[in-house]
Amino acid sequence: MERTLPYKEITNEIQVWIIFTIISLCIWEAVSYTTNGLFPDIPTVVNFIRSINLREFWYNLYLTFRNALTGYLIGLAIALGLAYLSSLSKFLDRFTGILNTILQSISVLVWVMIFLLLFGVLSPIPPILVSAIATLPVLLSNLLQSIKYVDKRIRELAKILGASRIDLFKDFIIPGSIPYIASASRVAIGLALRISVVAEAFGSSGGIGFQIIYNYSLGYSEGVVGWALILIILMILIDQLILRFIEWEAGRWRLI
Repeated sequence: MERTLPYKEITNEIQVWIIFTIISLCIWEAVSYTTNGLFPDIPTVVNFIRSINLREFWYNLYLTFRNALTGYLIGLAIALGLAYLSSLSKFLDRFTGILNTILQSISVLVWVMIFLLLFGVLSPIPPILVSAIATLPVLLSNLLQSIKYVDKRIRELAKILGASRIDLFKDFIIPGSIPYIASASRVAIGLALRISVVAEAFGSSGGIGFQIIYNYSLGYSEGVVGWALILIILMILIDQLILRFIEWEAGRWRLI
């Protein structure tokens, strides 16, 4: 049965987004009023955003998205490799599960400090690696669960067809896991964007995180809120207009 986008549901959700935005703006103005201007009001932040040089805007945007997406791709590649190893034996499956638990237990702040010590404050590498290590547990957890589910349903069929272990993983398990990978990727990319900004704030020569901490150090509250607002809006647009659609389309691969 062909899947179609639930346009009525989307329309209703847009209405909710509009109401939520109006409420958020009202709260914003109320906070600004009650703090006597310590927290910038909407017109002040809008004027700051309009004053940003376009070249500076796109450059910092590029750095943040480069760091986040590169980190996500590295995390996905490692997750796929570990997922394949886990499918080879019960020992490797347990080992991968323990490794994933350890990675989930380590704070992102610890990884930021470690990579800054190893590569330096101005290196572009720490934000990328921090994004990778932060997204890895999300992707790996989802992959391990999906592989166990898909594996049970098609392992016998693959054996009948004479598939090797690598063929089983490459031609059966991965295609069957695509809906789960897409769902995990939607979460992981959003996480990578948030984490890369934190890493940029601690050590980087550019990016949205760098701009936020730079404006904070100068006491420009409108700059802090302005760059944060830019990131929030872009993340929402990417999630709702791109990642959500990809996740929906990937559902075509879901086993019935």
